[in-house]
Amino acid sequence: MGVIDGLPLPFALVDPAQSGLKFLSATEPFLATLGLPRTAVEGRDLAQVFLAEAFPRVSDAVMRCAATCQTVRVRAERQTPKRDVYDVVAHPLADLGAGDLVALIIEAPLRQPSLMAQRQALLDYISPLSPSMYYIYDLPSSRTQYMHRDLAAMLGFAAESMELAQILARVHPEDQPILNDHVAAMSSLSDGQTTDAVVRVHAPGSEYRWVRSRCRILRRARDGAVRLVVGAASDVTEQYRQAEELDRASRALALAEIEERRRVGRELHDSTAQHLLAVDLSLAAMERRNAFDSADMATLRELRSALSAARKEIRTLSYVLHPPNLEGRGLPAAIKAFADGFARRTSLDITVEADPTLRLPEEIEHALFRIFQEALMNVHRHTAATCVCCAMSWRDGVVRLDVEDNGRQPGELPFNPAQETGVGIAGMRARLKQFGGRLILERGASGLLLRAEAPFLGEP
Repeated sequence: MGVIDGLPLPFALVDPAQSGLKFLSATEPFLATLGLPRTAVEGRDLAQVFLAEAFPRVSDAVMRCAATCQTVRVRAERQTPKRDVYDVVAHPLADLGAGDLVALIIEAPLRQPSLMAQRQALLDYISPLSPSMYYIYDLPSSRTQYMHRDLAAMLGFAAESMELAQILARVHPEDQPILNDHVAAMSSLSDGQTTDAVVRVHAPGSEYRWVRSRCRILRRARDGAVRLVVGAASDVTEQYRQAEELDRASRALALAEIEERRRVGRELHDSTAQHLLAVDLSLAAMERRNAFDSADMATLRELRSALSAARKEIRTLSYVLHPPNLEGRGLPAAIKAFADGFARRTSLDITVEADPTLRLPEEIEHALFRIFQEALMNVHRHTAATCVCCAMSWRDGVVRLDVEDNGRQPGELPFNPAQETGVGIAGMRARLKQFGGRLILERGASGLLLRAEAPFLGEP
């Protein structure tokens, strides 16, 4: 770090991670207060700068400040014949964008700026080191005591001290309760705890921008109540725009997947299945026109049996790829219709329990529907099940879809649920993970229980 210049504030930066607690840089007022040249401070250990009696107190203050991220004040003495007494304040910079550094501030009563002025000068200095814009908020007066000029400019303010009502006027109406809750949370903060919020703000004539605010206690009143908080505001508009673009791209990809599945399903039904049917009819004609010996007849029967099985699989796969209209019916009705059709094609006994009025966001409905399809296909392909019980419910902000079969004896599973198994299970997990859901595989009463859970806090 280079030399700190032009600040009317006696402070220096110390790296507590370095052996000896070395000074990285110091302001001219700091050097003048100690009565030492720059070469006698910068790059030196604390023990080389402070008197032997003061060094243990100052070094302990630095280490406690670094460990707790709390301001620590100690009494020290200057290396002069008069041995002047003064206070050294160790102030943490970890949450202010300057890494794990500690600022040592010398306070000389009546000869130095107030502590608030010192803090403001320090925030002004370190702001270019971080993408955040800092502020100090006074809870009793409901106004800012300090606001970085970049933050004030973004809000369209000319002054640094603004009332909460003036700031709320710049906040999107839908986000004003969020900011009010953010401010209310400040009064109940514990030491070292932080509170954060993201709201949309705008200056007159500009578009709304997303701003994240994160703050912690700066000072308490004598009765212990929170008096001042120091906060960092960051413009996160680009991150939110990128997230929106990614969400739009994901939705477009999902729609493209749906259309492609439908296209493949139609091709299998209208083309591939018809070709298999033609082959089967040709074999039947050959069987009628020709006399085959027993070995040839056995081969012919095996061919027709294989063709019949292939046609059945094609019909089932085609129905999976091109299911009932989810958008028009809603998820409960679409699941019931798909289960009925799948049962006819596979001879499975499938029961479905779901509230027909349950409606969810489109992306959750599509994800759960595909998981339901994949679960039934797995039962059909990989188990000896004869019946499947399905249930869908919403409770305490979680949508739950259960699919349980009777294809295994109690205690058996076709695979280890703790391991990823094949693209089917991995695909289900991926569909749920994109909006914070999870997939659970466990032993059921007489088979496998597959449970898909997705968070949904709205009203279904």
